[in-house]
Order: sequence, then C-alpha cells, then structure tokens
Amino acid sequence: MNAGSNTSQGSGPGGLVMGRQSRSLRQALWGIIRETQRADVLAPVTVVAPNRYSGLNLRQDLGQTGFVNVRFIQLPVLSELLGAASLSAAGRRPLTAALDSIFLRQALSRATDALSEVSRLPRTQASVRSSFRELRRLDDAALAALEGRGGVTGETVRLYRTYRDSISGDWFDAEDLTAAAASAVEAGEALALADLGHIVFYLPGRASPAEIELMRALARQKVCSVILGATGDPLADGPVKALANALEPHTGPPMLLQSRESDSEVLSGEAALHVDANTHEELRSVIRQILQESREKGTPFHRMAVLYRMENPYGSLVKDELAMAGIPLAGPSRSTLAESPVGSALLGALNLPANDFRRDEVMAWLTACPIHLAVGERQGEEPVDSPSQWDALSRRAGVVGGLEQWRTRLAAYSTRMEDEASEGERKGEITEVRATYMLAEAEAATRLLAFMERLAQAVTPPPSGSNWSDYCAWARSALISYVSTLAPGDRPEVTERLERQMESVERALEELKSADSIRPPTSADEFLHALTDALQAPAGHLGATGKGVFVSSFRTAIGMEFEAVWLLGMIEGGTPPAIRPDPLLPEGYDRSTPVSDRAERQAADERYAYLSAISSAPRRVLSYPVADSSSRREAHPSRWLLEQASALAGQPVHSRTLPTFASQPWLTVSESGRHALATATDDSLADTLDYNLSRLLSWTAQGDRAAEHPLAAAGSLLQANRMRRQRNSALLTEYDGNLSSIAANARFGRTLTAAPISPTRLESWAACPFRYFLGYVLRLGALENPEDTATISPLERGSLIHRILERFISESSGGVVASDSIAASQETLDREAAERQSLLQIAEEEFRRAEVAGVTGKPLLWKMEKLNIREDLLGFLREDRNLRRREGILRTEVEARFGYGGATPEVLDQETELRFRGSIDRLDVTRAPAGALVIDYKTGSSFPYRGLGDDPIDGGKHLQLGVYSVAARHLAPQTSHVKAAYWFVTERGKFELLPENFFEIDVDATGQRFREGVSTIVRGIQAGVFPANPGPVERFGPANCTYCEFNTLCPSRRVESWETKSLDPVVAGYLSLAAAPSSDPGQAE
Repeated sequence: MNAGSNTSQGSGPGGLVMGRQSRSLRQALWGIIRETQRADVLAPVTVVAPNRYSGLNLRQDLGQTGFVNVRFIQLPVLSELLGAASLSAAGRRPLTAALDSIFLRQALSRATDALSEVSRLPRTQASVRSSFRELRRLDDAALAALEGRGGVTGETVRLYRTYRDSISGDWFDAEDLTAAAASAVEAGEALALADLGHIVFYLPGRASPAEIELMRALARQKVCSVILGATGDPLADGPVKALANALEPHTGPPMLLQSRESDSEVLSGEAALHVDANTHEELRSVIRQILQESREKGTPFHRMAVLYRMENPYGSLVKDELAMAGIPLAGPSRSTLAESPVGSALLGALNLPANDFRRDEVMAWLTACPIHLAVGERQGEEPVDSPSQWDALSRRAGVVGGLEQWRTRLAAYSTRMEDEASEGERKGEITEVRATYMLAEAEAATRLLAFMERLAQAVTPPPSGSNWSDYCAWARSALISYVSTLAPGDRPEVTERLERQMESVERALEELKSADSIRPPTSADEFLHALTDALQAPAGHLGATGKGVFVSSFRTAIGMEFEAVWLLGMIEGGTPPAIRPDPLLPEGYDRSTPVSDRAERQAADERYAYLSAISSAPRRVLSYPVADSSSRREAHPSRWLLEQASALAGQPVHSRTLPTFASQPWLTVSESGRHALATATDDSLADTLDYNLSRLLSWTAQGDRAAEHPLAAAGSLLQANRMRRQRNSALLTEYDGNLSSIAANARFGRTLTAAPISPTRLESWAACPFRYFLGYVLRLGALENPEDTATISPLERGSLIHRILERFISESSGGVVASDSIAASQETLDREAAERQSLLQIAEEEFRRAEVAGVTGKPLLWKMEKLNIREDLLGFLREDRNLRRREGILRTEVEARFGYGGATPEVLDQETELRFRGSIDRLDVTRAPAGALVIDYKTGSSFPYRGLGDDPIDGGKHLQLGVYSVAARHLAPQTSHVKAAYWFVTERGKFELLPENFFEIDVDATGQRFREGVSTIVRGIQAGVFPANPGPVERFGPANCTYCEFNTLCPSRRVESWETKSLDPVVAGYLSLAAAPSSDPGQAE
C-alpha cells in the first residue's frame, strides 16, 4: 500500500477503503450507500458494524439526512443469514455457550498429567476456554507442531482435538457458521444475498480465518465493500494492515482517504487532563464537566460518552454516580443474567442443598432476591413474615446450617417460647404484652420451619444420573415457585424488567434440554455449572442508545461518534492492563499473522481500542485518581495519559513532572473534593449538593463562620452544627446524654417504679449511664451471628453452669451432706461418689440441651470446653462440702424467687418506692444462731469484684448482694441475720468468695451505703442524666468499653470527652457513687 497514493472522499461498491479514524470514514460509508442506490433508491444495503451500539450510532447519524432500505447488523448475524441454511440441511445445530461449556468440561474430564488434578477448578476451565479460542485460529499443521512440544502444551492441544471431535459432527460454532457462509457465497447458494444487497464491512476488527474468507468470497462476487480505520500507531494498526493485505488480492488496492490529521499525528483533537483525589471525586468532576458541556456548548447528552478500560470499579461506579446525578444513560449493561435479581435468585436457591442450607446463605438469598415466602401469608392481608424477621429469629434460635439443625433448633425454640410465655404469665413474671410477643415468636418459628421444609423439598435435585430435561424441569419449578417478578410498591418499570429477565432465564433452561443428546446422564453439580454458564449472557442495557450519555468500555466505542468523550481510570497497570502470559500455550506459537505473539496481539488490540475511543470525539478529557480504589494504594498516571500530556506540553512529561504543569490550561489537579468545589464555576456545579457546598466554602473563605450561613439556619446542617458545638463543649448536653429537659414526664423515669426491676438494671447505670440509656431506654441490642460462634459464650457458659447446679442441689434434697469428722466413713465415700455421678449425669443432659439450642460453637472446641466445665463442677463439689462444714449449713434453697407476684414476697425500697424482682441462686440456712447465707454464683473472673473490699457496692456496680439480702429477710423470716457473697465457682475464679468478710446488710454502714447507692442511681435515671463513662484505661482500652455491645456507637475520643464532661455539675450525683469508677463487672459473666 502506498500512503501517498491519490485519495478520494468516497468509493464505489466493491472496493477496499482505508483511512484514519475520523469523520471521513463515515462520509465514505454514506458515499458507498449513495452510489449503490444511485440507480435504484430502494436497492438494499447492509452495513456490518463492529457491534450493536456502533450500528445504532451509525443508523441515527444516517437518519439525520434520511435513508431507505439500509440495515445495520453485526458479522455473526450476517454469517447466520448466509450460512445457517446449509448447516441446518446437514443436520448440525448451533452450539450455545452453555452447551459449549458442557463439551469443554467433558473434554477436561479426560485430562491426564498436570491438568488432571486441577481440571475441575473454575480458573482452569477459564484458562482452557481461552486457550481453545486461540487454537481455533490455527490449521492442522500448526496444531500438530504445538502438540509435538509435549508437556502441558501438548496436553492442551490433545484436549482441544477431543473437544473439536465431539462437536464437529452434530454442532457448529461461530467459526463453523462463518466458514459455511463463505462456502455458500462461493458456491452461489447464499440465497439471502439478494435481500442483503451490497454489504459494507465498517471497521472490522481482528478477523478470524473464516471471517477473512467470507469477506474474500463476497469481494470476489463484487457485492461488498470494506472500510478499515487506522489510528496512525504502528502497533495498533498491525491487525488492520494485515486484514488489508489479506483482502487486497480480491478487492483491489485500497482507496486511501484524506483526513485533517497527518499520518504522524496519533493524538489529534482537543484534549484536557484531570487528576483527582479518588475515584469518587473523579466521577463528581466528570459529572460537573458533562453538565458544563451541556450548558455552555449545548451538546445533547447522547452526543457525549464516558469510557473506561478498568471494569472494576468503573463498570458499576460510573452508572451509579451518573444515575444519582439524574443524568440519563445509555450503553450495555455490565451485569449478566446470573447477576440479575431473577438469575441470582434461581442460582441461589438451587445451590442451597450443596451448601447444606447454611443459615447465612439462606437469609442472604431471601433478603437479596425477589422471593415468594410461600408460607406466612394471610388472605387479603400483608404477609405476616419478612426475611429480616426470619433472619433475626433464626439467629436467636442458634441455627447455623443443615436441615436437621433447622428442624431441631426451630422446633426447640418455638417450644421454649411457648413454655416460657405460659409459665411466665402463670407466675406473673412477665406482662401479657410480653407473653403475646413470645407466642407470636413461637408461631413465626413454626412458619419458618414450614417454609424451610417446603424449600428443601423444592430445591432438592433429582438423583444423579437423571436427564438434563429432568434437571431443567426441577430448576423451572423452583423458578416459578420462589422467584417473584412483582416489584415492591407501584413500580411497573421494575416489574417489566424482572419479567424480561424471567423470560430470558426460561429460554436458557429450554436450551439446556438439548444437552440430552450430548450426555444424557448428568449430575446436579454438572447441571448447575452449565446453567451458570448459560446465564452469563448480558442482562440488558442501561437505556435507549441515543437518549443519554453513552457509558461503556473503550472497545465498545469502536465505530461510534460523539462530540465529547471522557476516558476514566487512566492509571498505570490498569489502562492498559498488564498482559499475562497464557499458562497453557507458549508465546510466539502462531506465525500466521505479522503480530504473532499472543501478548503482542493483545497489546495491539488494547491500543487500537484506546485510540479508537479518543478518535470518537473532537474533544476528550483523560483523568486518573491518585488513590487506586482497587488496590488501595497510591496510583500513578498511565503511560497513555503521559503520552497525551507530552503531546500537549510539547515535551516529554513523566509521572514525577506532571504536577509541575498544573498552571497549564490543559491540566487540572484537584487535591480533594473541597479543592474541586473551591475552583469550580457556578455553571459547572453538578447538583444541589455541589451548589450548597460551594456556597458554604465561599462563605468560610471570606472568614465567616459556617454556622452563620443561611443554609445553617434550619434543617440537618443546623442540627449537625449544634451537635458538633455541644459535643465539643465542657457541659453535658442533650447530644451527650443529658435529657434533663424532658425528664419530668419521660417514660424512662416512670418505668422505674411501674413494675419490679432487677438489680442488674441499676448496676448498668452505675457502670456507664449511656449504656443504660441505649439498652434500657432505647432498647437496643446486638444480634449475634451463630456462624461466628466458635465456642460457647461466657454468658451461655454461666447460664449452663447455673442450671446444672440448680438441678443438682434441688434434686439432692438440699445439697451435699458435709461430714463433721475428718476421717470419712464408707457411707460418706459412697454418698460422695453418688453425688459425683448425679452431678455429671445432670451436666450431660444440660450439655445436650445446649447443643440443641445451638449455643455451643464448634464441635472440637465444645468438646474441650465440656472437659473444663466437668472439672469446675467436681471442684464445686469439693468446695461446697468445705463451705457447708465451715458455715454450718443446714439446708439450701435454690432459685429463691421474689418480686414476681403471687406467693413470692415483695421487696420494696421505701425511700425510692422502687420494687425489685429476682432469683437468688442459693439461699442457705445456717445453725444457731439461726442465719441466712445468700450465694450468687459467678463463672467469670473475680478481678472486677476486687473493689468490694473498699466499698460494699463498688460504686453501685454490685447491688445484687444488697437486694438479695433484703429479699432473704422475707424468704427466711426465722433467721436472725443475713450475710451474702459472690461465689466464683470455677477453677479460673479459684472458688473464691467475695467480699472476703461477706456483705452484711445488718451492719449499719453497709446498709446505709446500699440504700444511698440505690437512691443515687434512681435519682440520676429520673433526672435524665446518661453520660458515657468509658472507665479507666486498661491494657485493651477503656474498661467499660472492652466487652460493651455498643462500643462502636461511641466517639473515638470518648476518654477525653469524659474527662471534660465529668466536670459538669449535673454529673456530680453520678460521681458521688465512687470517686474512682472501675470496670463494669456485668460483662464478666
């Protein structure tokens, strides 16, 4: 080809046209159409566009002047029109993507050597699929040469031959179809040619051997033209020139088009560069520029494009940001049918059995997909159940996974709720409202169990070895039964989209039925792999092309034309991407093209797509974010961006020197979102948020306070300023827990005396009033994930030991017998052996109950924990005998209840009119003088209770002994005095009794301190004082925060804030409880 040949602006039919990518290529296309229809305006013309979107773009452009009988299609459609008839006549059927995957995995199943061990891995299958596409381009001689190399390469070629042999007789792929089309044209059997008329290949990309042969055949018939677009870059233009050389003997020498760009100028047109702080700011900047382009130049949205090479994060981020800005979009959807709501719902359901119905996966499926709950609905009413309700319920029931666990734990939870509601209401321990809630919870658990039973039946696959049709019927049944296409609310457009997705999924299932002729017996695993592959088709498009900003990858923009284009993510390593070598095929194996190495061919294709993208518009902006969101590291400008910078600067520009050109009009560097807004003009602001932030920045730049701006006079900004100001003040405010302004009539004050309360509720306020506010006033609480439970929690462990000891002592008629003699008799030894056996038997029964409840964690860790608990229980037996001997215990009552109404005594604090309720773990009656010993079991560390030696209530954080002592007077009126202690009944707690000298409420100082503590706490709660007290800073942080479930809700500067706020006089009452607050013992359990 001679670059200096005479040129023209058009070409008649039957030729090869070549020129720089510019408007002149379109003019050449219009010229060919006009020439074809010169004699007959209705003469058909078919334009073969690079892709669907470039075809639509060409059609809309041509429509500006009007056209008749011109169709725009893609090469696969042309091949089908010309070659499908001959293949169908030969009894061959089209090979769909799903069937192709089946054949590929079938071939891989015969792998030997290194590939056999990894043949079932998805990455292996993806690599083999890519290598097979490469091998499809080679002839038999090249394949034989590769196979002769042996090793992994030889094995790959052998598997490829197996794969091709299995499909060549009855099936045809795209290459077969195109080859058949070329043969039909050559033989004069392509009947569709008459309807297609003159065929124009517009900007064909890298062509396969069959595609080249089809163009040659059409050229020889003088019924086609080929328009090739060059970029001026030798690497990028390599495939274009190779195609021109292959076609030239059949089309004649190419007609070279003139353009305004010189052959040496690769980066022509108007360009600008943007450097932004991160991808979010990069998108905000693009939105501002798009709106400015629309306002200043009047460019319609459909004449603009936002393009990228990095699918992650731009594939979804661009769409989301532009949609939120209210800018209409167009272009291909990046999501597949498998990722669509309908597709993911079906795949999620069918994969549940293989994953053993894991609770987290079942709930993720329910909450993320449009699912029919199938049960729990009432005629004429809204569903009584919801996925979020079932999620919380299944967590409380302790379900982790496995159908048997769903059955046992939901049934056990339902029964437990019913029993506790019935028993609690009968004994007066709970209100009628609480009982109703618990019964409703039991009913919901029953409905969830019914749903899971039906779901398990529906998604359990046919037996292995069934036909593909059986599996398709199974999948379709699950699709119809559980996937909903009805959008929530009145959103017909969403319903319509879901219905289209449903139809596409059903078509994919219908296509899979044909696999019966390939491999009739199959398995659920094989079927799900094939179905997943079948659903990799695009889920749709973003919007109508020509109605909004076009958003896509560089490659899709080939052949399109805009007025302005933005190229995003121009970072090194991402644009262009690093070319990874083929793990199965060697480099340089293909000598059939000028660019033979696979890496070079990929580099050429990447470069061509990029240069095509920048050639699609006369104005372009290249941008890159300094922070790479994908790697979370500092990003560097792409060499392609630096190439454009060098062209603009007229000198070489490198990564380190780029910022020095910030004063140039073609480079904008935004150090942050604040900086971008400060330098933005009013007509470039993206939306109301941009406008408001810009006004605030201008206001503060003049030295005025943001809080005095008119925008801060009302609304959320006013509240935010007030919160910041008051939290930074030295006073305890409504934003820190001071609710004194509403305390007089507040519910949190009235409820204290409305019904009996537990002493631990008051202890919570004493440790941290803000925790009390969150837990008891707002009624917040963390919801545990049973999947995260590695071992039994300290709280569940303590409850378990409590139940074991309660049963043991009550079933032993008051507990073990302590012998006064040092030498134990045989009878005593026998009695002790029987007690040990009884205790361990009770422990095993309670262990099983805990396992059914799902609170024990991983089996191996639970097995080890059971050994520890057994040791603690046997240690308790030993220490209990010593205690009984030392204190002269006569009899023991367990779980002595008070404050629950009925026969239980009422415990009233006269000063505050506060009524208490609770259950004493153990109440012992001792010898003369008759006394009562109150024991409260603890199973954690005794360290948080050391303060009892100095203060009998430890700053109000340990009130149980005082309340229980008052209750003991009513429960054992015949006793003359009461003493109490916490007993740490584990080896970890060293079976210690605290306080060492017991808590004796009859001692004046102790009783007075207890009553003062209760009064102070009640007054603080009723006054609405709820400061956040983090406690002293210890090894793992503030003591009160270490195990607090609300830890993440408090500010990071909580210690400094408390030091300041604690000086407010309103906190003085709280501080009077203890001069130096210690950690919260409530978490030790």
